[in-house]
Amino acid sequence: MHSTPTRTLRRTLAALLAALPLLAHALDYQVSIDTTPLAGTEGYLAIDLLQGTAGTTNQVQLSSFASTATLGAATRAGDVTGTLPELLTLTSTDFFNEYLQGLSFAAGVISFHLNVSTQHLPGDLPDTFAVYLLDSNLAPLSTSDPTGAGALLVIDLVSQPLPQVYESPSAVLTLVAVPEPAAGTLALAGLAVLALLVARRREERA
Repeated sequence: MHSTPTRTLRRTLAALLAALPLLAHALDYQVSIDTTPLAGTEGYLAIDLLQGTAGTTNQVQLSSFASTATLGAATRAGDVTGTLPELLTLTSTDFFNEYLQGLSFAAGVISFHLNVSTQHLPGDLPDTFAVYLLDSNLAPLSTSDPTGAGALLVIDLVSQPLPQVYESPSAVLTLVAVPEPAAGTLALAGLAVLALLVARRREERA
């Protein structure tokens, strides 16, 4: 009969391994947007998720939202749930999914944690996530986006995305990748396996 510590380690290992498939398909980023040049003006933060080839569904979540700007009214289009500064979730079940947040800009930064899923089939057009700043007339502020759309950030939701950050005279967006949860889970799983082996050897010697 196995001891309680061994049973506990086995349960822990099973839970970690069960979580791996879910965690391996999501990436995390920390985003900050310095809007100091816009201080004293009115505008909008647009968070968009565009559907690529129908049939693959991705989800984008914004959390830990903080801003020196004053939040105004917000509108939604498509499959969007939540309200800033609380958890906001966009799902690509519709072609166009957008959360439009009114802002009174102030010196300082807008920051949030971004979690994106990366479900994509080779050959399909990927879902695309984008961030824009708009003026009071809902026109995108100028950026170096080569498409002319005025995006500050674009991420194609593929297995290994290459986020595109564009320059703007109105704001500076900084994107920092957060280590993938799956990597940490794999490390914990490895430690759990090692601990289980050590515990079993001790039991055999006893």
